[in-house]
Amino acid sequence: MLTTIILAVLTYLAVFIFAAIVTAFMALFINCATDEKLRNAMLIIRAELFACLKMSFYTPIFFYEEFKNLKKETE
Repeated sequence: MLTTIILAVLTYLAVFIFAAIVTAFMALFINCATDEKLRNAMLIIRAELFACLKMSFYTPIFFYEEFKNLKKETE
């Protein structure tokens, strides 16, 4: 059980760090883009990635709260 939890946390952190790195590189590429359509598409993709980052930050908090509620109900 503990190994599964540790593995889940490490996987979550790896995905979070990867998404943060991709978002940062997107910001660099947007500044280098000369085509307006490409620039707009990259801005949309970057906004979606940032939204996913924010959502993934709050997901463990949500699951922790749900776990606490479930634990209360089973006692």
